[in-house]
Amino acid sequence: ILFLAFAHRSALSPRSPARLSLSVYSDFFEMPTASRKELSEWAASLSGHSVSRELKELSTGVVLCHLVEAARPGSVEIRKLATMRSGSDTIANLKLLSVALERVDPSGELAAACDVPLLAKGQPQATLALLQKLHSYFNAENNAELAADGNSRRRSAAAAQEGTRVT
Repeated sequence: ILFLAFAHRSALSPRSPARLSLSVYSDFFEMPTASRKELSEWAASLSGHSVSRELKELSTGVVLCHLVEAARPGSVEIRKLATMRSGSDTIANLKLLSVALERVDPSGELAAACDVPLLAKGQPQATLALLQKLHSYFNAENNAELAADGNSRRRSAAAAQEGTRVT
């Protein structure tokens, strides 16, 4: 994700021409990005809903809530999800998602990426940014769990070879 920031610096003298400075901020190296195709396939496989590359299905919040629930069971109150496509239902679903993201990630990073007004309008950039955050967060979390699980399996295998028992 690339952010451009324009700043207007006026010179000390009123006769001097105004200068425009350009700053480029990129968090490219902090967060690995996935393509829309990868994200849509990941969201579809995890949530059980069909998701196109345009990610239009995510605008109601239903699929996003099911995605978070699949990754972290018990984090979303699925029974409160509204499946109608009215604006108030969409906002209610996205607020449920925001609350669930606060439960899942106490640091608030995921909840901060959930911009309810922009997501409710169906803004593709907001949807894509949130999906990228969810993808990187849950993949990092799963990789840490797999690494921990792999370490315990290796310790168990080593203990079995030595004839001792590891609990």
